[in-house]
Amino acid sequence: MENFTLPQNIRSMTKCNSFLWNSSSTSIQDATIDNNTSLCNFTSAANQSVITEIDYGASWVYFYLIPIISSFGLIGNTLSFIVVIQLSRVSSFYLYLAVLALSDSVVLILLGFLYYIDPSVFLSAHKDTPRNYYSPFYICYIIFSQYSSWIIVALSVDRYIAVCHPLKVKTFCTRKRAITTTMCIFLAIFALDFPLFCFKWNDDNTSCLFPAKSIHFTAEYFNIIDLPTYAMVPVAIILVLSILIIRGLYIANKRRQHLSNNLTSGRMKIKSSTLKTMVLLMATVLIFFMTSLPVICVMTYTLAADVGFTVFMHSNPYIICMIDVLSALNHAANFALYGLTGTTFREELLKLFCRCRFRGVTG
Repeated sequence: MENFTLPQNIRSMTKCNSFLWNSSSTSIQDATIDNNTSLCNFTSAANQSVITEIDYGASWVYFYLIPIISSFGLIGNTLSFIVVIQLSRVSSFYLYLAVLALSDSVVLILLGFLYYIDPSVFLSAHKDTPRNYYSPFYICYIIFSQYSSWIIVALSVDRYIAVCHPLKVKTFCTRKRAITTTMCIFLAIFALDFPLFCFKWNDDNTSCLFPAKSIHFTAEYFNIIDLPTYAMVPVAIILVLSILIIRGLYIANKRRQHLSNNLTSGRMKIKSSTLKTMVLLMATVLIFFMTSLPVICVMTYTLAADVGFTVFMHSNPYIICMIDVLSALNHAANFALYGLTGTTFREELLKLFCRCRFRGVTG
């Protein structure tokens, strides 16, 4: 089997692909393989060369396992959105959860079914000319995966204000402000990632014609922007806010112990509804940490050891597959998390289910 290398800067989804080489294309017109380009074609069974064990495992992950996870995740996110959009009438926290469910759904569609939507992403690999990895489909995946990370940051900020600055809740934790915040976050991420888009390439796929730019610029820009925006900065901010929230809960609890029932203060009292949402937030944050840390560790290792990510990818293909599976689980776990840790969510879900059942009986 002919060896090839993927672009060093490609994250997650396309890092552990299975390629079936077209051994029947021997003429210059059919295929040309040199030091600059490795051509890969997906052919019928009669023309396929032997697939290694690694390739078979990767194809199984990307064509079966991740689509299955994504399918269940889309169903769960749909149910979650229906429930939390009802709860968002009383709390900005649930409005953020509704936006998170929508964003995660887009990620699952692109992550789980991109190879079916745009087969060229799976079938093509060009050394140092990653045409398909800067296609609108893939960059939309990048944008919404980053957007989901920053919605969790917004959730943490919202609960930090509710716990540590309860007197400012009516000013900052409102539906209007939540809508404005989510829109601003999306526009900022879209503007940050827009230079990655390429809508028209030259004939040899070495530069972008619209908008005009070199592939070197695009690759370097991706390396600088993606990992900090997707994981490093959001994880750092959420970690700091989580520590401050836990500290605020501890201080509030200690102060309440020194107060009589008749002397409770609004500044020191935390509403029971806030405490309920805190459990749900911490569960969401924990899953985000668990699924993001492998990406951060791998990228940090490759940078610290001065090892190209492509080399690491081919040496540890199953680690990259594991990262993609964890990413799918992160975006698909909303409904399970909310159902297990959200008391208010379960109550609203039961009410919704009972109303639908009652309507079905009476109808």
